[in-house]
Amino acid sequence: MTAERLVFEAPAKVNLCLAVSYPPRDGYHLLDSVFFELPLADSVCVERISIDDVADHPAAAATAAGTLVALECGALGIPTQDNLVFKAVDGFERAVGVALAPEDGGISIAVDKRIPAGGGLGGGSSDAAATLRACCALAGLSEGDLRVEALARTLGADVAFFLHGGTALMGGRGDLFEEDLPPFPLPLVLMG
Repeated sequence: MTAERLVFEAPAKVNLCLAVSYPPRDGYHLLDSVFFELPLADSVCVERISIDDVADHPAAAATAAGTLVALECGALGIPTQDNLVFKAVDGFERAVGVALAPEDGGISIAVDKRIPAGGGLGGGSSDAAATLRACCALAGLSEGDLRVEALARTLGADVAFFLHGGTALMGGRGDLFEEDLPPFPLPLVLMG
């Protein structure tokens, strides 16, 4: 099997401004926010691997389409099937109707975490969006495919933004990409 290794950056983001409504009946607040992509980024490496390599991986799990996914995502302690990266692969295959690996192979996904977990910087959502971009490349689809955009909104509020990146006005629950904003240099200091 020929290895196809894809590496995508998964940047962090901050909300430059945030207007939040009272929660509607479903409990989710509606918001308008300006999201700003930061240079701080995780790295997501995706490649097709042999079935033997997947079988030897302690955190391998199968998608609904049967693709075996070997996921390495640092010491976060999240079970593979609960990780947004795995959910992105599983959701992609369901939405597009294609298995990403042949029956004699699987997919290895390694996430090099640099964005602090739980810091409100969108690390998990960004990793999921980078994984969706890798899935598009593996399947020969455009990253702007409407099925992928719709899937991004179901995975998490910030995932849709990370498919676009840059600076953007977001609405809804933070999942509706409303407008690209012109980039502007903005010095930021993140306190941890």
